[in-house]
Amino acid sequence: WFRAQGGLLSVTPGGALVGARVREFQPQGGLRGWFRRGLTTGLTERQGALMQAIELGDRGDISREQFSEGEAVRDAFARAGLAHLMALSGQNVAILTGALILLLTRLGAAPAWRFGLPVGLLGPYLLLVQSSASITRAVLMGGAVLLALALGRGRPDPLGVIALAALACLLLFPLWLTDVGFQLSFLAVLALTQSERVAGLLPGRWPRWLRLGLAATLLAEAGTLPVIAGTFGQVPLVGLPANLLAEGLMAALVPLGFLAGLLGPLALPLNVVNGVLADALLLVARTFGHAPVLNWGQVGVGGFLAYGAAVLAGWLWLLGRVRA
Repeated sequence: WFRAQGGLLSVTPGGALVGARVREFQPQGGLRGWFRRGLTTGLTERQGALMQAIELGDRGDISREQFSEGEAVRDAFARAGLAHLMALSGQNVAILTGALILLLTRLGAAPAWRFGLPVGLLGPYLLLVQSSASITRAVLMGGAVLLALALGRGRPDPLGVIALAALACLLLFPLWLTDVGFQLSFLAVLALTQSERVAGLLPGRWPRWLRLGLAATLLAEAGTLPVIAGTFGQVPLVGLPANLLAEGLMAALVPLGFLAGLLGPLALPLNVVNGVLADALLLVARTFGHAPVLNWGQVGVGGFLAYGAAVLAGWLWLLGRVRA
């Protein structure tokens, strides 16, 4: 398990077994080095650290950044319920492939090319970024959906695609079952399958994007609540408004940041815009990071079972199987 988390075990001369966390060496040459220079050129250290976290999943630099003495940037993101923005996930895959599909649609590409080309780029993208359970899950699911659309098979069953991705991940990395990132990623995406139904319960006069945004945020927080409470000992209370603001910024920052990475050292003009967006995202995290959190103790087996029963009842209600 320790090795799966990036650790290294060694034996001291006295015979004691010790473990140490190994920080991955980040090469400055090659495609990743070029991409990293594009993300950081012309930006401040804090802006560059944030861009590397949200585009490459590399949180090494952002972990050392502070807004002020004793006010760590990563802690502010966690307290605001925005920590997931620095962990590559389906959001990154959806925004990037969505932007590419929109471009190909405007160019008049046939469906086979419109959906097939993004499938071919998902593999190299996974090699470029920091590999994790959440981004691997997102690439597998995104690839399956896009491939089905490219072949004219329509949109596949969401639960089937989730099960396929989980099986593939655990066949490759069985110890991911104990990884918090794996658990949070799959719990969140399972909850998100009910976004349309929950959005339909909200007032119809509200804009569709707002109803879907509210539903997705509430469902993701509800689906991951016991794991977050039990693992991190606290539950953010301002995740809903913070995420609504942050997601709007991420919708622009993720594709523009990726384009900057592709441009490498030539991304200086584009990073003028990216710097403003990064500062806005940091401001959201810092502002909401001052809000109080709900402190929590360890969640036992009984707690997980009770919460699971409540979630199952709510799910069946949304499906119309039981009365409220």
